[in-house]
Amino acid sequence: SSIFLVTTQDSEVLEASSTTDVAATLQASKMTRTVVQYSTSSAYAVFSLFGLFATVDYSGYNTVISAKFKQEPGVTAETLTEQEAGVLDGKNVNYLATYQNGSTFLQQGKTSGGRWIDALIGVDAFSNALQTNGINTLAGMPRVPQTQAGVSMLETSYIQACEQFARNGLIATDQVWQG
Repeated sequence: SSIFLVTTQDSEVLEASSTTDVAATLQASKMTRTVVQYSTSSAYAVFSLFGLFATVDYSGYNTVISAKFKQEPGVTAETLTEQEAGVLDGKNVNYLATYQNGSTFLQQGKTSGGRWIDALIGVDAFSNALQTNGINTLAGMPRVPQTQAGVSMLETSYIQACEQFARNGLIATDQVWQG
């Protein structure tokens, strides 16, 4: 799986009427695997955002994170009007914002297509774990029989991945996935 990362410093992205800026173009194309961040201070701000996810330990307990309300090392927060923030939100553009109480938080944590970044990256990791467990089962045996016993061996490997991703917080047992 690939995720495409874009930082824009173009102030046109702050204009609601703009339909030609990179954010509006990507949103119109429903680019669900593209993440755009607005930053006037860093041409590489989106990499700080991605760095948050590059350090997630999916083999741990309660280790999955969300993007929203996080800090971004190396990125200076934007001072935006409510209208400008609303335009960025409407175009699914991420930004590190300064609030009236002096706090800084990343907003909103979405892809250009409107999906949550943490769900996208987490599901990619989950898919990878399922595939890895299945391949390890198939490769670790001289032959996985085409019987109920063989199916059970594969099911067990997939259940182990599911249980791990329930422990790390990406999925929950007995719940319907809404992501």
